[in-house]
Amino acid sequence: MPERYADRTRRMRAALTRGNPVVDLPLLQGFALTSTEIAGLQHTVCDYLWHSAFEFGVALDPPTGPDWFMRNAATLRKLPNVTPNGVVMPKIENTAAYNLLHHMVSSIVAKDLNPVEVAAVFAPINVRLVDGTPNAQVDARPRASTKVHSDIWAAEPSRSVTLFLTVMGDTDRTTVNFWEPKDFPAEYQCSMPDYLDGAPVTEGATPYPASFKNDLLLAMDAFCLHQTVKDGGGYRLSIDFRILYKRRLPTDAYFDTPRLQNYLPLPLWMGLGQSHMLVSRKSIKEFVPDVTLDAFASRFDVTGL
Repeated sequence: MPERYADRTRRMRAALTRGNPVVDLPLLQGFALTSTEIAGLQHTVCDYLWHSAFEFGVALDPPTGPDWFMRNAATLRKLPNVTPNGVVMPKIENTAAYNLLHHMVSSIVAKDLNPVEVAAVFAPINVRLVDGTPNAQVDARPRASTKVHSDIWAAEPSRSVTLFLTVMGDTDRTTVNFWEPKDFPAEYQCSMPDYLDGAPVTEGATPYPASFKNDLLLAMDAFCLHQTVKDGGGYRLSIDFRILYKRRLPTDAYFDTPRLQNYLPLPLWMGLGQSHMLVSRKSIKEFVPDVTLDAFASRFDVTGL
């Protein structure tokens, strides 16, 4: 374990308690999902996608799983609640379906998040539908996920870790690559208008082995550099969200960020879809301009049931 990141590795391992990792790297840990967890995710995420299409007047056959997703992915990717980076946003009309999906995700990770170490979790979770075909216009955006970056540069705090659930689709050619930077100086732990502004941190970074495979729970430290890869592959669907640690390390330097308003205390986040609901205040039919923001683009409220 490289000494420069040993404290970050220990903190990540203390926060996540799921068995032995199948990916074991200083800034990236991966754990196998069970067949029951995979089936539950595929069922509820397809239901969420179907409801999103239905509310916009797009008629699709009832969802059945990965085959249904691959048949309809091109249509789903064009829905108005899908961002350029592929996030299928919850809106007023698909709120109920979102909360069912959220409950499925929280049920899967509930036993894995150590409340002694985890302070809060980001909401909403990101359902990410990625087209493997390169798009010059989309991929040149200031914060395009196809650029090598850290989530810190998108205004996420330094003491956070991103969790990925790889659900279905092409993870061989429509994938995510990861790197370990030589160093991550405090002056680069901040929001960046363009991911290319962080180039000095990416220089000389060590590539990690291919790790973004289906049926995994991946945990990525905020210092881990990554990049969405579109190598002419098929569509891919994954879920990602961030957790906020209680402990601050000497290497953490970015704390006060507008994104903090979307982090919910762990017990409240776990209760969404069961005792509470996350509610959007924007319609699926509203146009959202493509602008670079540090704060999350949409407003969400939490209401009790």
